Amino acid sequence: MVRSSVLLSLLASAGGFLSAEAKKLPEAKHLSGSYVVEFEDSQDASDFFKRIGSKAKTRSKYSNLSLISAVEFDSSIFKGVSIQFHDTESAEAEAAALVDLASVKRVWPNRIYDLPKDEVLWTGKSKDASIADSIVKRQSSNDTFTPHLMTQVDKLRAKGVIGKGIKIAVIDTGIDYTHPALGGCFGPGCLVSYGYDIVGDAYTGSNTPVPDADPYDGCAGHGTHVSGIIAAQANK
Repeated sequence: MVRSSVLLSLLASAGGFLSAEAKKLPEAKHLSGSYVVEFEDSQDASDFFKRIGSKAKTRSKYSNLSLISAVEFDSSIFKGVSIQFHDTESAEAEAAALVDLASVKRVWPNRIYDLPKDEVLWTGKSKDASIADSIVKRQSSNDTFTPHLMTQVDKLRAKGVIGKGIKIAVIDTGIDYTHPALGGCFGPGCLVSYGYDIVGDAYTGSNTPVPDADPYDGCAGHGTHVSGIIAAQANK
């Protein structure tokens, strides 16, 4: 009982700390007029669609209700719909009224979260040759790379299964294909052979997407990070 009490006290203190820290974060911007509505699993959502009528562009299969047909979320994990009100001035009041419907469980505003503005203060340069050697061993036949041993990837590599001929698609922020560890080039014959930017370099989440055929993103991007996990070549 004493240990439990101490643990609960520590958790409560940690919770208080996290809450205090969270208050310092800037509030995310609401995408004007845009909401996600979750339905009650046991309720028919027809009352919602009758209520919404022509007031919103709704991602739904109910095209006979003067709504724009697109995608409705209907699974064992989440049942609901994404809506965009035409009249953004009355959108907040309209969204609040939806909560009173029997079929509606909860309503969330869609928010825009900005990427953190990181400042690189230093970069590491290891003088320990053993570190570089351990990285190179990822591509060697005698695989001693610890994560490979833990997940038994080393057994596949010992049998010659190294991913040759396999294409992996990454849907993310983009990729720095100019990085030597990711091949240094883009196009047929390169490690990064195919790609597309579905929103464009200047997309903020609220402006009009301008797609292009170049998936390039800086080295600090999450897509580059993920691609490095998947396919980084031997490097120091």
